[in-house]
Formats: sequence, C-alpha cells, structure tokens
Amino acid sequence: IYAINPRFYFIDDKVSEAIPKFYDMGRILRQGEFPSLTTHIVNGSAYALEYQYGVFNPVQILTCYLLPSFTNHELGAWFLAAVYLMLTGAGGVILGKNMGLNNIRALLLSTLISLNYNGLYWNASAWHDALMGSTWVVFCLAFLAGFMQERPSAYQAIGLFVSYVLCLTCGCPLGVAIAAISSLVALIHLAWIRKDWRSCYLIIASGITALMVAAPSLISFFSASTISARPYAFCNRRNLLVAPLDGLVAFFDPAYYAYFNTWDGYRLQRTPQFYAGWFLLPLMIMLDWSREKLRLRSAWVW
Repeated sequence: IYAINPRFYFIDDKVSEAIPKFYDMGRILRQGEFPSLTTHIVNGSAYALEYQYGVFNPVQILTCYLLPSFTNHELGAWFLAAVYLMLTGAGGVILGKNMGLNNIRALLLSTLISLNYNGLYWNASAWHDALMGSTWVVFCLAFLAGFMQERPSAYQAIGLFVSYVLCLTCGCPLGVAIAAISSLVALIHLAWIRKDWRSCYLIIASGITALMVAAPSLISFFSASTISARPYAFCNRRNLLVAPLDGLVAFFDPAYYAYFNTWDGYRLQRTPQFYAGWFLLPLMIMLDWSREKLRLRSAWVW
C-alpha cells in the first residue's frame, strides 16, 4: 500500500494531530524527559491529560521514541501503522491457538483480524487511538479465550494482566469498554456454566491489578474530563459549545491549508481557511457559547 500511495497512512487526523505530536513526544523522550507537557505544539500541550495519546502505554512510548528516526513523515506514519497492524496479527495468532485452531487456521484468523477494512483502511490511516485500542482488545480476547478453553495457567493469567494494562493505557475508551464487556461475558460463562471459580478469581485479580497499574492514565483522564473540550465535550456543561483555543488558533492560521471534503472530493485546499476567520470571528465574539440556546429549530446558526 505504501509503495502505491505513500500518503495513504498520512491523512486526516494523522496529518494535523497524531504524527506531529508523536514526533514531538519522541523528541522529548530522546532528551531524557517524560512527555507529560510540551511547549512545541500549538493545539494541545498537556499530553498526560489527553488520554488518546497513550503516554502511559509502554509500547506507545517505545514507538514514539523510534519515530523521529524517520525524517520522512509519510514513512513515519506508515511505520506507526505497520507496528500496530503486526501486533494485531500476533494477537490474532494467539487468539486462534487459544481457541484450539491449528497453525494454518490461526494464521488465517490473524490475517482477517489485522487486515480487515476497519483496521487497515480507516484506523491505520486516520485514527491511531482506535488502532491502538483494537490491537490490545484482540490480546484481551485471546487470553480470555485461553481461560475458556483450558484450565488457567500462569501464562494465561500474566498474558491477560499485561493485555489489560496495555488496553487501559492505550487511549481508546471504546477499546476499554469492549474489553470490560468481554471479560464480564467470560466471567458469567465460567461462573454460571462451568463453575470454574479459580478462573474467575484469576480474571478478576488480573483486572484489579491492571487497574492499579494503569491508575496514572485513568486518573489524569477523569480529572481533565470535566473541564477539557475533549474527550467529553458532548456531556460537559461547563464548556458545551465553547470554541477551544487550539481550534481557533489553527482555524485562523494563515499557513494552515486544511483538507476538506468538497464537491470534487477530499483534497487539500488552495486557499487557507484563515480567510474565513475574518467573517466568523465577529460572530464568535458576540455569542456567549456556553449559554446561548437557539430555541427556534429552523434558526440554527453556525
């Protein structure tokens, strides 16, 4: 795919957010510091408070450390996608083996999981946090399947614990929710049908221990969710409809040529969107975005 289109994994959110910030995190790591805060990025500086960047995830930190070695950002974006797609494939193999499949069928399952449309085409190219989440969900499912197929072992328990930690710190709330629901289903099956209390104990113990290890990531996430524009702006009454400062700065940047989905397709705009700010800025100043409610359904103004 990279040989056909080098920009395939360097579009959308990866261009404007993920790759610049992951490169910045890598440079901070190479300077011997932890990337909790930066002054090098305009739109967002508190990496430790942004759950989606996964700064407490060891695999993500290692990947970011290696990323600045690629001076070509398109190649760096491909490398980032390739790492997690290969990890997803490895998790698929473990899942297949723990389900009792032979080597060929486990490899086939791994290929289907790692190269599916959602992962290969969408998450890997644009939404890196979703790619990270789906990767560690596969590992969680793989070791849960091990508990379902055989008597619990130290290998399965340790593997599940590590998968839980990596999933909790990966930066994808949806992935955490899927792992939690899957674990609950496994616990119900083991307790209600098989009466395997030892497996239930090990799964619960792995989950509680993983929560304790991943506490820094979760505490920072919940502490910022009540005041930040992301990721909970849709239910945050304090700043609902408040235009975030980073968005305003990017929107009015005369050097920022945005990608828009226009009548002739998704393409880079020739004219900077900065000029639109001259017309929208007065409206944004006049409105009280935190309290303004337009009561007439036919009079929505944006």
